Amino acid sequence: MENINFKLSDRQKHDAIWKLLNSNYNEENNWEVTYAICDIYDDYAIAYNYETGNYERVYYDKDDETDSLALGQKKKCYIVDVTEEEKTALDTLQKLNGGTYEKVDEEFSKILRNEVKLLPRNFQNRYLNFMLKSPLATEEYKEAVVFAAQAPDFVQENFTKSPPMLELSGIFCEEDIPYNEEEYTAHLKESMAFAEQNPNYTLKCSTAHAFHNLKIIIHEGQWVMVSKGKTPAIHFVIRHPKLRSAIESFIPPITEDE
Repeated sequence: MENINFKLSDRQKHDAIWKLLNSNYNEENNWEVTYAICDIYDDYAIAYNYETGNYERVYYDKDDETDSLALGQKKKCYIVDVTEEEKTALDTLQKLNGGTYEKVDEEFSKILRNEVKLLPRNFQNRYLNFMLKSPLATEEYKEAVVFAAQAPDFVQENFTKSPPMLELSGIFCEEDIPYNEEEYTAHLKESMAFAEQNPNYTLKCSTAHAFHNLKIIIHEGQWVMVSKGKTPAIHFVIRHPKLRSAIESFIPPITEDE
């Protein structure tokens, strides 16, 4: 949003907008007051409409030559009563949705939304905040960095023996959350779609895995983090050049199906 440099003081802006909103505030109309102003921003004000009982976002334009204001579009808006934890979660949703709440139910990542549904309620906000810090949450990082990920492909026999768990080691969740078949296949499909839409993100699926309870994150040439997936979560960050290089060069063994 482009910054507007006002010559009018905040008090003068308030008075000017208030008069424009309350045009019937005169003796002829028995000093009728329709709006109260709650707050003023660069290009709009938040006002309360006494007649409808609604809050409104009232846009206005500034004429620099005359130092006057003109009202523009009015939009109904809401003042939400939330706790600090709930506000944090809402801010997270807004940032992940490009800085707006508009169409958040359509635009917000289905992958993240489905994962949150699986979590115990007391861990949902923590998970949202954790995902906000992920490089994949920012458009700039997605364009500048190349990501390569591997995930277990869906095999009925393997799934029955050892169903994959939702990756929660990053938030130190106190319980393991297993996928069911529908959830995992949907997550895998959505992850593949994400890879198709983001050239710098690649996803490889395999039926053969050397490890079932470990996640290895490699920042090539910098560090390696080995994480134990199931509770209690444990993370090892390895920076020693020889050990780091050995893990970077590691090729998982290939097993053949009988």
